[in-house]
Amino acid sequence: MGYPQKVFVTDNQKLCTKCQQTLPISEFWKDATMKCGYFSWCKTCTRGKPFEVTFDAEKNIKKCVTCDEWKPTTEFHNSKAIKCKFSSNCKTCKRKQYDKRKKNNKFATQMHFAKKLGISLDKLNIAFENQNGCCAICKQPETTTHQNGTLRNLAIDHDHETGEFRGLLCSKCNIALGGFKDDLNLLKSAVEYLSK
Repeated sequence: MGYPQKVFVTDNQKLCTKCQQTLPISEFWKDATMKCGYFSWCKTCTRGKPFEVTFDAEKNIKKCVTCDEWKPTTEFHNSKAIKCKFSSNCKTCKRKQYDKRKKNNKFATQMHFAKKLGISLDKLNIAFENQNGCCAICKQPETTTHQNGTLRNLAIDHDHETGEFRGLLCSKCNIALGGFKDDLNLLKSAVEYLSK
């Protein structure tokens, strides 16, 4: 079940993002931190309890919904979607969630790009297994690291004209192939040059 694109109050009714029912506005608790002025879940879904205040503008602190701790607003990312302008989770909890997702999905950081190309996570995992976790060109595992020292994922290689997925490459081979602009004549010329 996905979240609706936008939640509006129309004709004194609102959509509950938990039960997906459109209900009278009286069935929602008021919440000054939300743009529409009401909590996202109806009173039934919140078990009849009013929504807990999680932001104190005077003290410039906010409560993280994950670790349940009050922290300075500098410990939260900015968010245009929430009226108080700060995300629901603190930066520490957000990082833990990101790291957990990345650990469970080796292509987590590349999925946005893969989706644009129409490549599924299953297809990436199959290619990764078929290539034994190594580059399709040099047959070696990735050795390049990010600035923070973590190992990079294999790059998603695709035909720039058709968008068709070709395989997974290490950073060095991906950069080299990009330098040759996917031009077979240039690559043949490079092979001839190296053969001298």
